[in-house]
Amino acid sequence: MKNAITTIIALCAILPVSAQFKVTSDGTAHVKDTLTNGHAMLTIGHDPETGATVGNTSIKAGTHIYTNETSASFGNYGLISTIENQSHTYNRCYGVWGEASGANGFNNFGVVGSLFPNAQGAAIYGTTEGGIYPMTTSGDYAGYFYGNVCVDGPLTAYSLYVISDETRMANATSLSDTSLGTRGSTLDNLLSLDVKSFNLKQQEEVRADASRNISDSQAEHINQVEKAKSMQQHFGISAQELQKVYPELVMEQGDGSLVVNYVEMVPLLLRSIQELKAEVEELKASETVRRSPVQSGIQTIASSVTGAQLFQNKPNPFSERAVIRFSLPENTSNAQICIFDMTGKMLKKLPVSSGMDSVSINGYDLGEGIYLYSLVVGGQEVDTKRMIVTK
Repeated sequence: MKNAITTIIALCAILPVSAQFKVTSDGTAHVKDTLTNGHAMLTIGHDPETGATVGNTSIKAGTHIYTNETSASFGNYGLISTIENQSHTYNRCYGVWGEASGANGFNNFGVVGSLFPNAQGAAIYGTTEGGIYPMTTSGDYAGYFYGNVCVDGPLTAYSLYVISDETRMANATSLSDTSLGTRGSTLDNLLSLDVKSFNLKQQEEVRADASRNISDSQAEHINQVEKAKSMQQHFGISAQELQKVYPELVMEQGDGSLVVNYVEMVPLLLRSIQELKAEVEELKASETVRRSPVQSGIQTIASSVTGAQLFQNKPNPFSERAVIRFSLPENTSNAQICIFDMTGKMLKKLPVSSGMDSVSINGYDLGEGIYLYSLVVGGQEVDTKRMIVTK
């Protein structure tokens, strides 16, 4: 026993001299490290050439530190990278690896992150932008990810929210007023998509590989999981078909495959319902006009006044302002643009003459809904068209 104690004392005396292990006057321990002004309880593998520190760290382990900042504090910091200008076919780098088993019930956690109450930030933060300093968050989150997130398996959530606050929107306009309106009817576009039932193709079979630390049992388990996933039935649409009409809803992944943003298809579905409702209302209005040859004292005739024309308002639908264009023969008198609701009640009468070619309509004067407008010359209807006012 005496000899063992003597050996330990001698070893402790030698280690500080060789700078392999050193305990400084402030009580911190250093292994293969020359840092003496940090606050880490234990520092392992610090690169003396960079002269870098990483703040208040309980345990720091890494091959290289790429920062000169001293303001960040880490409970445990891990960093690993391959040798510069070299690549390894099966090499894998993990900044932090957690593995757990043996606890009763569902109490095994590989990695745990906890955020104190009222401490804004994130218990776990992930980013694809590199660097060690996370972005600031707008609240407190159990998990916060800056960059694309992939979940290879079912995702369960009590609710899903997508940013749609008007204060966060730029260049916000009604769908009918945007370039999407040039693509035709939203309803027709969506009806052109074929709804499919399908199974996902099974990935290539995984085999045991010592260089990748995959055993026979692990390979068998992975293959069984992938087989079960390939047997599950799914419902969806072709991303390639959707890309032809709404490419904004399709994204290409790193492997070249396409994924669909089904969440943002909901507004388009709502828009298609609005268009369908407008068509139904138009049919009802046409039926009302057909059955009622007299509306508000205006006589409806089969033939139009010679030389007079009425054009569709633009834009249509509209929310703020629209222009109704028309054409009248010279010396036309007693002409009006009359606006009706769907019951045939006249709401506005705008006098027009042959020296005019258009009138403007304000959406807020009418309110949201579907309306009819007619060009009437000498008490005779030239033509009637429909317009839609949206919010």
